[in-house]
Amino acid sequence: MVSLVYSCLTKMCFVVFSLSAILKSINIHSFAMETGDFIDMYMPSWLHGFKYPCAMIVCQLELMLGLLVLKAKYRHMALCGMFLLLTFFVWLTAVNAFFPTILGSIESCGCFGELIHFTPMASFVKSVVLWAIVGGVLLVGWKQRGFVLETVGLKNSSGCWKDSYLWISVCAGWCLVLFSYFFVNKLNHGLYMVFYVGICFILTMVTIWCWKNEK
Repeated sequence: MVSLVYSCLTKMCFVVFSLSAILKSINIHSFAMETGDFIDMYMPSWLHGFKYPCAMIVCQLELMLGLLVLKAKYRHMALCGMFLLLTFFVWLTAVNAFFPTILGSIESCGCFGELIHFTPMASFVKSVVLWAIVGGVLLVGWKQRGFVLETVGLKNSSGCWKDSYLWISVCAGWCLVLFSYFFVNKLNHGLYMVFYVGICFILTMVTIWCWKNEK
């Protein structure tokens, strides 16, 4: 029973993180604007002006972690990354919801791009729920594996650099955000979405092939 729940929650983490990254990446310029608002209001001054790199890195990390969590070899390492990323999001959404600046709270967190809009409080609750779920899955994984170094993916890591699945997971997010950055405002919306969905389909097929052949 525990293994079944663990498997289901792991797949849920994959769906949430991958969907979040894909929806953000559809219009990276829009997400970068929202990222810039958070940076300007809550981040150190040296980060101001880096909204695009920060937005792209968030999208890439979410998709990479979402893909890596599907493979047992990298699962616990990916869950650790998810937990750390969500810890940051919990802090950021809490500050935005409970301790806004004199300008008020930022109304939209951009968590799922332009498809779903959360209020500041809803965004905080969503982050806390996901943080608790990932934390619970991580604890169960630790108890099942038992060895900390193996849990974070350090054991037998020498062969990881030859794993094509790892490289697909790293590159997939960059493919989407860079395509969005260069073409979302240059192509008409319909044509852009056709190409975007096509890239997602190609990345999905390549990922499935790598996952099946190097599982």
